Amino acid sequence: MADGIQKDTKLIVNTDKTGDHVLRILGLDGVETWTVDATTLAIDVLGRPITNTAMLGSVVKATGVVKLDSMVEVVKARFDGKISELNAELVRKAYEEVKQG
Repeated sequence: MADGIQKDTKLIVNTDKTGDHVLRILGLDGVETWTVDATTLAIDVLGRPITNTAMLGSVVKATGVVKLDSMVEVVKARFDGKISELNAELVRKAYEEVKQG
């Protein structure tokens, strides 16, 4: 699973474990690691273990490539009605809860 991961990689993992724990299990050192329990967040917000929008929020925080508000707007446009608002909430929660290291 860790084949090809280089030192400049940002590893974002759906887990309730710490980044250090993930690195130990994978036998890696010096890789920037971010963790978020996207499954629990998705269950809490959506009522289902669908983690894709939670992981988007985590990627936004870990990379800084796009602004959170921009991602929330895209997610809201992708879904309709209440699902739109719930997924936007999930993006925000994951952004807030993802942890480096």
